[in-house]
Amino acid sequence: MISQTFNLVQYFSNFLFFLAFLSILNFKNVQSGDLILKIKNFDNQSGLIHIAIYNEQEKFPKKEGKLLGFKEKISKIIENNYEINNLKEGIYAVAIFHDENSNDKFDSFFGIPNEKYGFSNNPSIFLSAPKFEQSSFDLRQNEKKIIEIELK
Repeated sequence: MISQTFNLVQYFSNFLFFLAFLSILNFKNVQSGDLILKIKNFDNQSGLIHIAIYNEQEKFPKKEGKLLGFKEKISKIIENNYEINNLKEGIYAVAIFHDENSNDKFDSFFGIPNEKYGFSNNPSIFLSAPKFEQSSFDLRQNEKKIIEIELK
C-alpha cells in the first residue's frame, strides 16, 4: 500500500512538473513575435547595415533612444535577410543605414546623407526623418512579420 501511494505521488509530481514546463513554453510564445527584415536597393556589398528598433514615439529615430540595436555584414543580410526573434507584442518602428565605410557613423555633409538609409513602411522623406507613426507597425503574439525596407 505504501509503495502504491509513493508511486502515485511520484506520478502526480512528474505530471505537475510537465504541466509547469509546458506553461513556461507557452507563456514565452504567447507574448512574443518575430520580425524579418528584407532590405533592398544596395549599391554595393561593402560595409555594414546598422539596424535600430524603437518602441517609443519620443525617442524615434534618435541613436540613444533605440530599444535594440544591431549591425551586420551586408553579404549576410543579402543572403539571409535579418531576423529578430522573441520581440514582445507591441508597436515598433525600424530605422537602418548602410555604413559603407564601417566607421559606425551615419555619414553626412551639411545634413545631407552620404550613406543610404531606410525606415519601416518606407515613408516619403522630405528634409527630416519620418515620424514614428509613419514608420510604426504592430507586432502581435506568435506573429512572424516580414518588413521590406528600401534603402534611399
